[in-house]
Amino acid sequence: MNMRLLIIPIILSTTCVERPIKIGVVADLSGSGRDLGWSIVRGVELAVDEYNEHAIAPKILLLVRDDRGDSARAVAMARDLTKRGVIGVIGHMNSHCSIAAAPIYHKSRIPMITPSSTAPELTQLGYDNVFRLCGRDDLQGKIAGYFVKEHLKSKRILILADRSIYAQGLANAFESEMENRVVGRVDFETGHPPLEKLKAMLPLKLPDLVYFAGLYKDGAEILRLIPKKIDFLAGDGIATQEFLKLTGGRAEGVYFTFGPPIHQLGSAVHFLRIAHEKRIQVEPYTCNAYDATNLLIDAYFRAKGKDLSSFIHHNKFDGSIGMIQFDKNGDLLGSPFMIWMVKGGGFIPWSKKID
Repeated sequence: MNMRLLIIPIILSTTCVERPIKIGVVADLSGSGRDLGWSIVRGVELAVDEYNEHAIAPKILLLVRDDRGDSARAVAMARDLTKRGVIGVIGHMNSHCSIAAAPIYHKSRIPMITPSSTAPELTQLGYDNVFRLCGRDDLQGKIAGYFVKEHLKSKRILILADRSIYAQGLANAFESEMENRVVGRVDFETGHPPLEKLKAMLPLKLPDLVYFAGLYKDGAEILRLIPKKIDFLAGDGIATQEFLKLTGGRAEGVYFTFGPPIHQLGSAVHFLRIAHEKRIQVEPYTCNAYDATNLLIDAYFRAKGKDLSSFIHHNKFDGSIGMIQFDKNGDLLGSPFMIWMVKGGGFIPWSKKID
């Protein structure tokens, strides 16, 4: 009799507790892009912590996974998160990882919202569960090309790009805008920048601009070999504080493409305030990750059991980057790129957005 009295309350209490909502985040946390990866995780954690601090139930359980920037591991992480019953995934960071993992999430009807994968191929796969909370490389390359032709007036351009889907797509988009100005191009494996080849090419090709497509570590090594008289322009892969640390004062005057400045957006005031309170360093994709997480949480409760991907497609969401809405392919509507530059040891917008 006493045993039953002890057991019944325990059973009742466990059945009344709501199970946590599971959300996954996947990025490169130990590979060549780990600093960018952790900046994404911090943005997701900020949103989840903010929700859990104010919610009575259900709470959110965040599952953090490291794909190391490797496509095969990205697939393995996607399968793991799918088995664990996540309602959605923030990630992946790298375009090739997002492309590899997308079919896994699609099969299980799990929304995948990437804050940083810019390769156009991702949203051309035909999966209605894939969303991109950033711009595309075809537009990024076009903006960079416009800047070079109209403002830098460069005549002899040397292109260096790693062999990732991201870098190749970006370099191709940029090169297509350059007509007959490209005097050479070197493609290389990520993590192995062609430093000796570059040393030999500089006095032979005499470029007045080096365009780099890849991640910040390779970009930093390459930049250190470039004379200051030669302009250096890159894609969003160098947009991290670690790039500045690795290059020191040599980064001064470097140009790169990225989205609008968060610190100038009225919609980002709340995000910036809580990031400051939590002492989180705001990197370029931290805000995108924060918005992607809040969007997923908002959609989950508003959808009320309906297909989550379909709900996201057909609704608008308030975000720190502004109003968020996706087109039929999952691309962010109104995702402009701007030219940024390094000045005074930090990143500043070079100009207003180029439409």
